[in-house]
Amino acid sequence: MRLIKFTICLVIFLSLFCIAHNALAVNVYYSVGQTNNNLGVGSSVTVSGTTATFTVAQTGNIGVGDVITYDTDSKKCYITGKTSATQWSCLSATGGTPTAAVGVGVSSIQRAFTSL
Repeated sequence: MRLIKFTICLVIFLSLFCIAHNALAVNVYYSVGQTNNNLGVGSSVTVSGTTATFTVAQTGNIGVGDVITYDTDSKKCYITGKTSATQWSCLSATGGTPTAAVGVGVSSIQRAFTSL
């Protein structure tokens, strides 16, 4: 009887661990395009939490997986969604919160990769 109880406890423990582990998973998408042209419109950006807010509406063919390169030291965040033409959600390459910045220049918004 003890062996059965131990096995059940082990299964329950592993299930709880798996549920907790999966709850932490975040999808990061990387776009692929034929060129790495800058798709953005000249602007400054403020990155706070997982939100990038531009001073000028971004009207190019920009979407999920494109990378925003900003500030003088080329910080990067990967677009995960769009709230408005000036506000986009983004994550770091590893799924975390991107490096914060206030009113810095945008170097480019482009496809993450040009080939598979």
